Amino acid sequence: MKRFLLLLIASSTFTIISASAHAKNAKCFYEVEGDTLLNDTCIFTPKGEGSFVLSGKSLSKSKDLSADKIYLNVVKPDVAGLSFTKGKKVTNDGVYLRDENDSACWESAEYPARLCVW
Repeated sequence: MKRFLLLLIASSTFTIISASAHAKNAKCFYEVEGDTLLNDTCIFTPKGEGSFVLSGKSLSKSKDLSADKIYLNVVKPDVAGLSFTKGKKVTNDGVYLRDENDSACWESAEYPARLCVW
């Protein structure tokens, strides 16, 4: 388990540092324990292998979501690490699993949270 977490953190860091690909507008939704923290248009930037970054005014203007960017870094099929940045602060949110019923959505393996991008 420690090896997996180290790989997850290292991969998340790589995603944060890697260069941007083709960004586009997308519908973004993020919910934690039944509370919707984001349900708006955001900028979706793919990072390869299913990983992506979400950014835009809708993230920074949300009073409930303290983030400038959301990073989802796929570490193996259907398994990813999720992290947030606010200025220079990086917060790792743990392991997320792809939703079996909606491949545009990811769910926390640790608590009720869901991130979707359409």
